[in-house]
Amino acid sequence: MSTLYVIATPIGNLGDISQRALDIMGSVGFIACEDTRQTSKLLARFDIKTPLVAYHKFNEYDKGDSIIDRILSTGEDAALVTDAGTPCISDPGSILVGKAIEAGIDVYAIPGACAIISALSICGHPFIEFAFMGFFPRETKDKRAFISKISSSSADTFVFYESPLRIIDTVEFISNEIGGNLTVCNDMTKLHEKIYRGSASDVLNELKENENAQKGEYCVVLTSPQKREPQGSVADKSISVEALLVDTLIKENTDIKSAISILRKQRPDISKRDIFDASINLKNIFNS
Repeated sequence: MSTLYVIATPIGNLGDISQRALDIMGSVGFIACEDTRQTSKLLARFDIKTPLVAYHKFNEYDKGDSIIDRILSTGEDAALVTDAGTPCISDPGSILVGKAIEAGIDVYAIPGACAIISALSICGHPFIEFAFMGFFPRETKDKRAFISKISSSSADTFVFYESPLRIIDTVEFISNEIGGNLTVCNDMTKLHEKIYRGSASDVLNELKENENAQKGEYCVVLTSPQKREPQGSVADKSISVEALLVDTLIKENTDIKSAISILRKQRPDISKRDIFDASINLKNIFNS
């Protein structure tokens, strides 16, 4: 029985390719790849001359059938790769894998680089359950739906991809809407790799100060986001943000401006907007 190997390739540093992946790519009849130009560079680096077949999101339905037919008719083994990372994870591949399974072709994973798992491994926060959210939405209504999904999720850690051109706007949106801690990974394993860590507001400031922030690729881990009750909920909130601010004022013996800054650092799970609104409420109470 022929086999389709789903092979992870490096997300930056070519040294991350496994010997098993190289051996299989050199032995199969052909390799289905997202971009023949990109995969050709990888094969040339390791002197692999296996033929390539273009398989990407624009042809995955029609091309999938021809790839399956080729495997069945020739008895060849085949490999599936994308430009970087693990196929089928926000990259083409799932349709081909599904067709292969239906056709009775053996399908095996050749594990390796995956930006999601790599980012999670260096976030520094323990988690029991995480959710991969794909790419962060562009439209405001979709962004709010995205945040609502996070707020109602049982997971406490969320991973998503973002464009370098939108990373600052996205982190600012998160800072204002839901808060939490961020691990923002830029160009992982590449020459100019940079990791931003801290509260959403702190990461936002660091991104704004970096003139090269809008370059490369981003994978973001959001941990300990504020879980907001659905509108109209009567769930009890034992400690209000106003109470936390007053507690900070007294314990730190400071003014309201400093208390806001301290609370934001101590409680990154509370959004900047909620802390600001609470401070206004306190001022109105004190001035009444």
